[in-house]
Amino acid sequence: EELKTVQSAEESSFEALSARPDFMGHYHDHSNERGIFYKPEAEKMAFCERHRRKGNALFHEGLFPKAAEQYQIALSYYEYCFPESDADQAHLDSVRHACLCNISLSYYRMGFYKQAVESANLVLSEDARNAKAHFRRAQAYRMMDKFSEAAADLRAALSICPSDPGIAKEFSVLMEQ
Repeated sequence: EELKTVQSAEESSFEALSARPDFMGHYHDHSNERGIFYKPEAEKMAFCERHRRKGNALFHEGLFPKAAEQYQIALSYYEYCFPESDADQAHLDSVRHACLCNISLSYYRMGFYKQAVESANLVLSEDARNAKAHFRRAQAYRMMDKFSEAAADLRAALSICPSDPGIAKEFSVLMEQ
């Protein structure tokens, strides 16, 4: 009988909690996500590309938080894309990697170096030969006074793109510090 009372109290407590709009942080309508899911693949891929370009425009205006937001929107649509061809998948992955590298640069410009490193890490976990991700991470590491990590990333970037003057310049800035 005591067990039944405890179970009944737990059930009542659960029902009261689940009626709250913030229950476990997950009480919202999923109709928007369903709408995205059923759009044609070409439309979803175009949406990703469009928001990447919007992010680039905002970045060039110096609106780094807004730019990062546009890149995040592009990445959110990426999760709903299921290309049928390898070429489309490769293109979509390159857009994703560009968005992540640009988010990394946006965070770097805002002074959020740890987040810049995390964004670059996401690219490097999928493509260890992405020179831009190594470069972005190196910049953030330098600002975090992690000079050996920055140097390792710059060496990796130089081995991928030996003639890139931006990488060589960053290396000289690092050596000065």
